[in-house]
Amino acid sequence: MALILPKGLPVINKLLDEGIDVIYKEDFKKELKYEENIDTKIAILNLMPIKIDTELDLLRRIDKTGFNVSVEFIKISTRESKRSCNEYVKEFYKTFDEAKGEYFDGFIITGAPVEQMEFEEVDYWNELEEIMDYSKRKTKSTLYICWAAQASLYKYYNVKKLPLSQKCFGVFKHKVDKDSKIVGWI
Repeated sequence: MALILPKGLPVINKLLDEGIDVIYKEDFKKELKYEENIDTKIAILNLMPIKIDTELDLLRRIDKTGFNVSVEFIKISTRESKRSCNEYVKEFYKTFDEAKGEYFDGFIITGAPVEQMEFEEVDYWNELEEIMDYSKRKTKSTLYICWAAQASLYKYYNVKKLPLSQKCFGVFKHKVDKDSKIVGWI
């Protein structure tokens, strides 16, 4: 199976070098029954400053699903990227407004280096809340990573962050939905 990605996306050559199959979205759309050949379509809201590294990490994992997965990268429109080239982001990322008319099986929302700020102080918090609400209503599942997991716990359950002297990370007990196309393979 393959990742279905936009032609020219910089991580494609690295993925191909690693033996990961890629089909260009533009070529795939020319085939008949385009939608029938996609097993899963996901959106990734990439809040990380270095977009390409995050894309590569996520796409490597998504490839392990064994499905044809079409990926749409989403950006926050209320804030420009400071560390990634804005031309790159404009070319390969859609705003949420551009993407919200599409159907997605799943949504991935990444972390962001704003863990020391209160959620409401994050300049794109209102837009992020709108995206989280959309994802909750319109997709089968949402995967919140790192800071985004904290943000979703705060938004939906009023769980406040606990400041720590150093980053806390590790492996924690989870219940995996075996029917999920996003994480069922784990």
